[in-house]
Amino acid sequence: MKPAKALTLAVICAVTLTACAAGTWSVFHANAQNEGFLAIHTADDVSRQEWALQVGSVGMNSPVLGIGYNIFIGNLNGELYDVVRPGTVAWKVTPAPGEMIIGSPAFGPDNRVYVVTMRQPDTSPRSTLHGYTSDGQHLWSYDFGADGGWSTASPKVWVGQGGTYVFLYVHATAAGRLYVIQDGRQVTHADVCGNLIQGGTRVNPRTGLPHAQQKSGAAPTDGYPDPTIAVISNPAFTPADEPLLIVANNDCSVAAFRLTANRQLAKLWEQTDNGLMKTSPGVSGGVIAVGLSDNQLVAYSLRDGTEQFRYDVGEPIWGSPAMAGIEIFAASLHALHVVDFNGNLLHKTALSGSTNSSSPAVSLDRVFVSADQGLGSYSWDLSNEIVHTEYRGGVSSPAIMSLGFVVLVTQDGYLRALTPR
Repeated sequence: MKPAKALTLAVICAVTLTACAAGTWSVFHANAQNEGFLAIHTADDVSRQEWALQVGSVGMNSPVLGIGYNIFIGNLNGELYDVVRPGTVAWKVTPAPGEMIIGSPAFGPDNRVYVVTMRQPDTSPRSTLHGYTSDGQHLWSYDFGADGGWSTASPKVWVGQGGTYVFLYVHATAAGRLYVIQDGRQVTHADVCGNLIQGGTRVNPRTGLPHAQQKSGAAPTDGYPDPTIAVISNPAFTPADEPLLIVANNDCSVAAFRLTANRQLAKLWEQTDNGLMKTSPGVSGGVIAVGLSDNQLVAYSLRDGTEQFRYDVGEPIWGSPAMAGIEIFAASLHALHVVDFNGNLLHKTALSGSTNSSSPAVSLDRVFVSADQGLGSYSWDLSNEIVHTEYRGGVSSPAIMSLGFVVLVTQDGYLRALTPR
């Protein structure tokens, strides 16, 4: 397998059936499809710190990028930051005092910022979705509490002929539900897999995993956040203005829905399981990649949900797999794996320490992984490895900026912007 520098952008786009514009890292795991891939070049050694800003404890929250150099990040104190170069705060808001921000915010194509807050995590968790202008003006809030609803996932945003829609998977008292929200009102929702989690479930705020479901002896930062939805607007798979929504949930299944022209949710297929924990699904071309708590990296067909392969990594996968070209990059607890779309292991290397909910970030040249012993930068074939132990993380995922910067939050609560040496 040749390294990424030998792969042209046209080849990557052709094999994945996408337009493949470079775009920006504006939502969780780069884009609507959770690919974790930005089609730009980065230097091998991106480790010179341009600036650092203390933003507090963020848990699994990862930075996302707006227009220009605006970086959005939330923390467990419920504060939402807009940080601009060179590491100054453009604005900071607290959407709901006393609540916390667990999942990553989203910067939509409508130039608005969306974020989910949670209250009462130790007793009866409830969540609210908030919308803001790009300069920090509050627009609306939608409270899922009436349904007993809470979520530690990140919102995803899609703009269609009818306007802007926000998608979120939410635990509810009656069922796990996929919600569609527009301008602070519910457009529709669909049950995913029945009566699952009742109010009163205690939540680990660093990961979002209910305490009752954590492994025995797990560290405070161990566990599975709620998977974030993947949104596909690809004419090869769905009619125009009718996006596909891939929902992986930690209770029953991986399922595909279509938001129809009359703005209803139609379930297309479902792959059920025995309540395994799952990563957020990554989608590239016609392939869906999901990591499961039984140590399996599983690929499904986007068209009908047929299982394509299983690859046993031998240990948990907590961060969402990244996908580029015909390769899947999965960070398990102690290792980085590169697997092709047929399930063949191409490359594998040990990480510096361990990584929990942190997901790989992939450019045309490098794979960046945040671990508790440092930030690793790897060539696509893993033959070249550079680890910087001064940037220790392992929970929050790194993001790649369109300028070739890498932005990440380290264990000490600092948001750091790293540039080439």
